[in-house]
Amino acid sequence: MRPIIFSGTTEGRILSEYLSEKNIRHIVCVATEYGRLVMHPDQFADIREGRLDSDEMTRLITDEGSVVFDATHPYADVVSANIRRACENSGKEYIRIY
Repeated sequence: MRPIIFSGTTEGRILSEYLSEKNIRHIVCVATEYGRLVMHPDQFADIREGRLDSDEMTRLITDEGSVVFDATHPYADVVSANIRRACENSGKEYIRIY
């Protein structure tokens, strides 16, 4: 089980870099190729590109997540709502990063 970061902001990239510096394996979900390009992949960051629907988020969080950080764009209300719901369905902690 690893932390999962749903990233779309500078804060998501910074959090991923911090976890990597602490040698913490984690998953970073980005929606686009550009999102992947701005990340700094390393041996601790498992970067995954592509949009996920609510069911896919729930499966990912249930199967692989320990805690979830929502670092998506502040105006991405639908995505944040889906992440929050997936955490509730999975029983995992949801932390919103602004």
